Amino acid sequence: MFSHHNNELRKSKNGKYLTSVSVINLLNYVKASRQSLDICMYIITNTDVTNTIIKQHLRGVKVRIIIDADMAFSTGSTIRKLEKHGIDVRWMKSTNLMHHKFCLIDSLQNNQVTPFVIIGSLNWTNQALHGNWENVTVTSQSEIVEKYKIEFERLWVEFKPIVSVRNLVGHSWIFSSLYLFNAINDFVSLISKCLLVALWVVSRWNTEQCQDGNRTGGRHFELAYTVKNACTLSYELT
Repeated sequence: MFSHHNNELRKSKNGKYLTSVSVINLLNYVKASRQSLDICMYIITNTDVTNTIIKQHLRGVKVRIIIDADMAFSTGSTIRKLEKHGIDVRWMKSTNLMHHKFCLIDSLQNNQVTPFVIIGSLNWTNQALHGNWENVTVTSQSEIVEKYKIEFERLWVEFKPIVSVRNLVGHSWIFSSLYLFNAINDFVSLISKCLLVALWVVSRWNTEQCQDGNRTGGRHFELAYTVKNACTLSYELT
């Protein structure tokens, strides 16, 4: 269990970030991987978790990560760092969230190791690890592990990139463009929502004024608007 009331925070080994007993336990589970580490997570921002994943990758553990497309390049995301170390990461742009939060340890077929899965409400972020009430379950029950393995493999195929991410590593302008695109997209979305609210308020005010008889003379008009592609707003006076 992760709770900011129950975990005494302390400095991590690198001395720059806070950690806790629950985080250390999570890291130990990740470190236990010997063959494979399949992570399906909405967002990853925690540095200790990220560094542990990289260390496992450098030790020869096969690491694969599936993440939500919008969160992949959000502020604080460590996905770019993971990709720079050659770790395979996949996402797919969609109106639906990739909101899974699970991690498969050694799910490859091998009688020498026992596969297990980490599941629960926990995102691997600083806020979730140190500031939220979260729950995590770790189990090696074969029926449960198999179901999560099937889901991961299904998404891994579905999220297959058109261009290999590894070929993009080293081209910083590409990642900068992705960050900029997400920032512009969020800004345009916010402006569109504000305009919609403003149009609704004006329309309501206009209707109430007409009903109350406060307007004398002049041409009555109504605002009609159309939203296209979630970021194009057009309106006409009729």
